[in-house]
Amino acid sequence: MLLVLPDWPIEHSLRENIDEATQALDEHGYTLITFTPHEGARSRPLWETLQPDVVMGLLRFPAPLIRSMREAGVERIIPDPDEASNTRYSEGGPRLQVEHLHELGHRRLGFARPGDPRLVELADAREAAATAAAVNLGLEAPRTLEPVCVGSELDPPVQAWVDAGITGVVAFNDDVAAAIIGAAARAGIAVPRSLSVVGHDDTPTALMFEPRISSVQIDSTGLGHYLAALAIHALDGTPTPDWEQTSAVTLISRESTSVSPSTQE
Repeated sequence: MLLVLPDWPIEHSLRENIDEATQALDEHGYTLITFTPHEGARSRPLWETLQPDVVMGLLRFPAPLIRSMREAGVERIIPDPDEASNTRYSEGGPRLQVEHLHELGHRRLGFARPGDPRLVELADAREAAATAAAVNLGLEAPRTLEPVCVGSELDPPVQAWVDAGITGVVAFNDDVAAAIIGAAARAGIAVPRSLSVVGHDDTPTALMFEPRISSVQIDSTGLGHYLAALAIHALDGTPTPDWEQTSAVTLISRESTSVSPSTQE
């Protein structure tokens, strides 16, 4: 089986998903190979040389890639290009982030995006999910904050966010959350007393940073098995796996979030 990865950084949670899918497929006698196509690449895509039984993606494939796969003789493509469906890759997390901050009394939220252009599509999906969750709770849509370039010498403008009345930040992931917390410390802004920050993915960074970061934990074992089960379903006709039973997300509350400043007085 060939797993075509988006041009994302290979971070902790994605590595775990791939590891679990690899093991699950191996138990059924299949080998998982990963491939990341890059824009403008001159090399032939692996589906032209490997003749894989299944080509799977985490997101829907654009039409030119589907055409290339069909021309190479690939018969099984996941997601199925002939079926209308939307990707649901770990998008329950933003809802939990928003709900967590809302329960703590925060009413003015911001959504912090990553500065990496490779993550625009996933950031769009997570921001849309956070916006839907906020509106469902009767809140204004989270303000779109300036992209946070992790590892940059330039700090995000945390003081400007606080001055605008934002008390809670929904961060794209834990790296973005950590960058914000570090910038807040350098600006003399107390986290979480003046600004609560909640991350996503529950990576080791969440526990190594101070204050420890509240974050969304993804069941990487379940998600990895879900990916494997989709491939096995396409190959062997086994029952379609249940997304809801294999995509559990949990909000882990830690010290980076607390009640809104307005309730502390």
